[in-house]
Amino acid sequence: PSYFGAGSGKSSKIYMIGALSTPDPAGNIWKTDMVLANLADQAMPVTLGFTRIGLRSTPERPVTLTLQPGQTQRLANVISDKWKINDATGVLTVQSAGVSGVYPVVQGESYDNSHANHYGQVMTAFTDADAAGPGQIHYLVGLRQNADYRSQLWLFNPGTESGSYDLVYRALDGSILGQIKSFTVSA
Repeated sequence: PSYFGAGSGKSSKIYMIGALSTPDPAGNIWKTDMVLANLADQAMPVTLGFTRIGLRSTPERPVTLTLQPGQTQRLANVISDKWKINDATGVLTVQSAGVSGVYPVVQGESYDNSHANHYGQVMTAFTDADAAGPGQIHYLVGLRQNADYRSQLWLFNPGTESGSYDLVYRALDGSILGQIKSFTVSA
């Protein structure tokens, strides 16, 4: 978590993909905190949404809060706190009309703090502009899968129609190690 991009207050709609409030096999609760900051000099209404993963998932009821001028607010275990859900994974959505072209800055963290060492990861917030459009490519580098490391990939389609994606896993020399063609992700 030492290396992650700074948040940006430049979009009216923001996604945090892979948010969770769920037990692991040992019964420890993994949770997601969300940090919201209002950089404007006026109060800023913000609407939070949560949609579980899955083909038939529907968004939970929206939750609205107001950030005061210059305020930063940490929403601890946001899925459990705002929706009383304790066994789900999905996407958190933050929407705001903003103030004079300034929108909330959003960051997140997923973690398990049941051990002496706090274990988790920082979550970057994404906007619609971060999504790949038709014919575009996104690259993830540094993925590993062996006895000591595991890579997990989240795919999210912010559009209004299903999307079809080709996933290609390459070795460092560029050779193809594996691929999934035409993987469909619902809207």
